[in-house]
Amino acid sequence: MTVIEKIQQNAALRFGIFGGCLFFIVQIALARLAPSFKNHELYSFFVLSLIGLVCGCAGWAAGIVLSPIGSQAAGAQKVLAGLALLWTGVVIGHLQQISGALIEWQKGQIDGSIKIELLFGLGLFLLALCVTFNTRFDDAPKSI
Repeated sequence: MTVIEKIQQNAALRFGIFGGCLFFIVQIALARLAPSFKNHELYSFFVLSLIGLVCGCAGWAAGIVLSPIGSQAAGAQKVLAGLALLWTGVVIGHLQQISGALIEWQKGQIDGSIKIELLFGLGLFLLALCVTFNTRFDDAPKSI
């Protein structure tokens, strides 16, 4: 592992610890202060904990699958190909359903607590994905 890779890995781990602590503080604040969680703060705290664990694990698993091992350029090409496949196969194929869901979201027919839980889970998913993606390197010695 090169010096730059070690610096990147160290920075990503520190950011992950900082981000995890920040999400924990936000979780406590949301459970206590959000009007959608009024009168059931403890339950909301545990629901947010469960959502955080599931989304964090999903982000970690996605980071393992998508992270480049070995050449960063080859890994980036794999990620780009995967995103292109996702965009053409899933997003465009289900564009009408996705736009309908976004319109329902915007109209406010989804409860405020569900919106908070979804955004909280998405944030933890992205945090875990980014930390995993930036800390995986090929430690095997390179043969010449």
